[in-house]
Amino acid sequence: MSRVGLLVVAALTLTLGATTACSRASSNGGVSASPARGESARSTSSTQTAEPADVELTHHAVIRAGVLGVDGAATLPSGARVFWQVGHDPGGDSEPLVYRDGDAVVKDGCYSFSTRVSKIPYRKLAVWLTFDPGSAGQPANVVQLYGAQGEHLSGSHQNWHGDPSDIEYEFDLAKP
Repeated sequence: MSRVGLLVVAALTLTLGATTACSRASSNGGVSASPARGESARSTSSTQTAEPADVELTHHAVIRAGVLGVDGAATLPSGARVFWQVGHDPGGDSEPLVYRDGDAVVKDGCYSFSTRVSKIPYRKLAVWLTFDPGSAGQPANVVQLYGAQGEHLSGSHQNWHGDPSDIEYEFDLAKP
């Protein structure tokens, strides 16, 4: 997670009692990418323009039986990949310790993933969510919309580290 340059990462407050529209929608068979009460999301710009595209991710995270489950909403087109890492951030100048990582594919404005966290030797966990439009595996329409180097990205969680740009979120939670 070490990156050079201006880093804008916001710590999000995790509310275990809240649900995203995506997790609510999955329980009733419908799909909605609108955020739940108290969460924010901004829409992306049209693929017809080169205007900066504002990207927001929301999430709901729960640990049950040693498995972290995350359901979220994204203002991204279907097929876009959201990359995630789970670990421990010791703070200070120390490098974060990453124990699990992967990606989740956005479908109809929603994404989800789960991973076993019971063997991570720390009670306090950090979760990092990243949307990087130029990373391997992003569909051509996503790269076209946001730019191969993220040059068409904007948003409160935009991260500039040299030439490429991405969107990053970080939140902490504790194992029960």
